[in-house]
Amino acid sequence: MWGTSAFPTYWLEFPFGIYWTPEQINNGSLDGGVDLGKSIYPVLIECVAYRYPSSDRPHHAGSVYILSHSDDPNIQEAGRVFFSIGKTIPKDKMVLLKAAQYVD
Repeated sequence: MWGTSAFPTYWLEFPFGIYWTPEQINNGSLDGGVDLGKSIYPVLIECVAYRYPSSDRPHHAGSVYILSHSDDPNIQEAGRVFFSIGKTIPKDKMVLLKAAQYVD
């Protein structure tokens, strides 16, 4: 099964973006350090819950992704997961990094 989907005919696309108000950002931001200042740390968590006909309990599969950027080579790699508030980063300088996955 490697490289194929367990649910090839069942999928759902979410055609919307995430919107944060200035108040939410100001109240929830982090201090990214000297080079980044007030920042956010975006993480994407996905989970699929499913049942097998032969099982009496639900199962789960999921992954955790961290958004990172490479627009400034002066920022150490570990700090690239922080996004400075008010700074625009080109989409071709951002990447999702898989941080974890789980299945039960």
